[in-house]
Amino acid sequence: MKLGRNYLKNFLRLLWVLVIVWYELVVFHKASSACSWPDASFPKKSRPTHVLLVADPQIIDQRSYPDRNFILNWLTRFIVDLNLRKNWRAALRSQPDAVFFLGDMMDGGRVDMSDSEYEVLYRRFLGIFKLDEKIPRYCIPGNHDTGLGVQDWFSPDARVRYEKHFGPLNRQVTVGNHTFVLLDAPGLVEEDYRRHGSGKPYSDWVPVRGGTIDFVKSFAQEEHEEPVILLTHIPLSRPEGSNCGPLREKGTIRRGKVNSVLPFHRSSKAAKRKSWTFEPIREETPEPQLVEEQRTSRRHIQKARVPIVRAFSLESLLLSSSPTNLHHPRDMANLTAPRSDSFNARVRGTSHIDFKTATTGVAAKAMRNEISHLVATVDDPATKKAFDTEMQSFFFLFTRYLSERAKSQELDWDRIKSPADDQIIPYANLPASTDIKNLNKLAVLKVNGGLGTSMGMTGAKSALEVKDDMTFLDLTVRQIEHLNTTNRVDVPLILMTSFNTHEDTLRIIKKYANQQLRITTFNQSRYPRILKETLMPLPKRADDDKKNWYPPGHGDLYNALLHSGVLDQLLAEGKEYLFVSNSDNLGAVVDEKILQHMIDSQAEFLMEVTDKTKADVKGGTLIDYDGSIRLLEIAQVPSEHVEDFKSVRKFKIFNTNNLWVNLRALKRIMETEGMELEIIINPKMTDDGQAVIQLETAAGAAIKHFKNAHGINVPRSRFLPVKSCSDLLLIKSDIYSLQHGQLVINEQRMFETTPVIKLGDHFKKIQQFQKRFKKIPKILELDHLTVTGDVYFGRNVTLRGTVIVVANEGQRIDIPDGCILENRLLSGNLNMIEL
Repeated sequence: MKLGRNYLKNFLRLLWVLVIVWYELVVFHKASSACSWPDASFPKKSRPTHVLLVADPQIIDQRSYPDRNFILNWLTRFIVDLNLRKNWRAALRSQPDAVFFLGDMMDGGRVDMSDSEYEVLYRRFLGIFKLDEKIPRYCIPGNHDTGLGVQDWFSPDARVRYEKHFGPLNRQVTVGNHTFVLLDAPGLVEEDYRRHGSGKPYSDWVPVRGGTIDFVKSFAQEEHEEPVILLTHIPLSRPEGSNCGPLREKGTIRRGKVNSVLPFHRSSKAAKRKSWTFEPIREETPEPQLVEEQRTSRRHIQKARVPIVRAFSLESLLLSSSPTNLHHPRDMANLTAPRSDSFNARVRGTSHIDFKTATTGVAAKAMRNEISHLVATVDDPATKKAFDTEMQSFFFLFTRYLSERAKSQELDWDRIKSPADDQIIPYANLPASTDIKNLNKLAVLKVNGGLGTSMGMTGAKSALEVKDDMTFLDLTVRQIEHLNTTNRVDVPLILMTSFNTHEDTLRIIKKYANQQLRITTFNQSRYPRILKETLMPLPKRADDDKKNWYPPGHGDLYNALLHSGVLDQLLAEGKEYLFVSNSDNLGAVVDEKILQHMIDSQAEFLMEVTDKTKADVKGGTLIDYDGSIRLLEIAQVPSEHVEDFKSVRKFKIFNTNNLWVNLRALKRIMETEGMELEIIINPKMTDDGQAVIQLETAAGAAIKHFKNAHGINVPRSRFLPVKSCSDLLLIKSDIYSLQHGQLVINEQRMFETTPVIKLGDHFKKIQQFQKRFKKIPKILELDHLTVTGDVYFGRNVTLRGTVIVVANEGQRIDIPDGCILENRLLSGNLNMIEL
């Protein structure tokens, strides 16, 4: 009995093996042998070209089935690879003349992985699909190769990586007497969503350079005598009512709408990672220019007498994939060129998504691809790594901009209140410093990235001579050197430069080599300008013209401190506090009382504010927003509340951009939560007339991230910026004198306030300013000065009270040497009227 059971078990085992052999070898061989080229319809002596199409090989990796353990994963890959090799060998027996892979060569081609890991997958692909060198192999990108939409696990280098290994994303090749057009359909889908989201018709859309639409338009303008065949991974249109089956997509396509179509292949589990959501939309009328292009294409098609898909509506694109794969020989498609006398091109309705959110994802993906191309243009490994880090920071800012734009996020004006008393501390209430040695915990940082273009300068603004033949930098160095030598402390000077000023700054600071002061420089980020129309970066290479880039505002200070290593360097030296100010603010000097208050109050962030005047109505101000203190800039204010913002009644103070930062707190924030500073959109126009935008941030906006942060209402003397030649005249005048590099108001000045000076456009540039003043006038008793038109001042001129000089158009006024003007209005004919 026991022996009989053993015989039965062995028989069943043998039967199991025979069944496997039968189906894996005999049945498979019989089925694969049935695959043959349809050559019977051709003349016997002809030699047709045989083209083999392979759809969706999808070489799997360890990420393909994340729920399986290591052993099961390895076994799955082994069996699938074995099956693919068997199918491939069978297909090659048909001796094709060319092979086209229709996308999704590797299941994880779009996944963010190391270059070495990608190389292993690529070599597996080549090892499975071995091909004689004489037989050309062409590949089309699929969504598994380059990605579709935006996912955190997509590689930013997916498209660049694909092109390096599989060839161009879009191209045309000739096989036999036919032209094959290979399109990057995922890229086409994404660009067309952006086009539709912009509200522009296809005829008005400016294609992304090197993109699929650009390729299609270029191809359509050429003459093609040979028959043309289009190959894509994603169908550009499908018959109404199509359904690709429950294992691939859910929902049925209807003309003009689609219900929950998901661009994934394997199963419903994959749908959880969807990048798009489709919603019904109205039917759309074909655009006239596109219809005309289709008519032209039909004529060309009929001339070629072959089926060609060249005229199609870009608004009919559906996110789907070819339903074939290579797991069975019957899925091997063979192709010849059958004869046809006509071709019917239909314009379908629109497959629609919520474009406010979808175009955000598409624009982000397109930008990420462009960034990858920019990074790829850098050869030096160290430079490339630093540039890549910089571009990732830019991409994070860009995606925040897209997200906020899509959500139309604005501050709720009704929730904005004036700061509470404990949020703004009067400077007069601060106690005196008790320990001078606290200065050893301090470092001073000057924002030194400006060019002074508003004053006609081309170099670093800090190199401008402002007082007694001394520049901004000279005065700063003199101040800190005096502080160090007088108190026997070590306060270093940090200069944050931009790519516009870095070289100039390094050259200038060489003259301070013998000073009792340590100077450290670091460069802030360099971001690409963004084309307003396409939301694409203006530069095409990392070394493009400087005009194509911009420094992203002083809010970049915190990222630049961290990534440059300067933050860690300061902490290693025992520095705990950082005093930040603009290099052109001559009133921003180290104040021991404010430092002492910061230590005593354990504030992590202090902002110096001062009372607002009519000249400061556009300056940022501190507000109370839901109980927390925040910086409000005019660019963030809804248009209907701009006048409220300018009102001195509600917003009485404004930001001087003199900031005190706890370095340990900054390190904690940057390494944990990070900073999301309010984005300031700065529109610009390039020299050749292109509209661009610059995404910038303000350093003061960081106040919301720090504990116990508040403002200090300081005297006006701590805010002496030089933004124009009018400011420069005041600083150069006898109103101020210098003491150890610090501006001190002249004791002979009878008024606490400084005079109001308004110079016209003829004095706007520094060169004009220097030419029109032989010597700076004496203005110790001046209240107000307005000068417009073509006016020149002689030597030893004295201005008192209110002086207004107006030279009419075409006339010139010369103020003679030694002239004293007091309460005078000078018109174009030099009439002097006593006021």
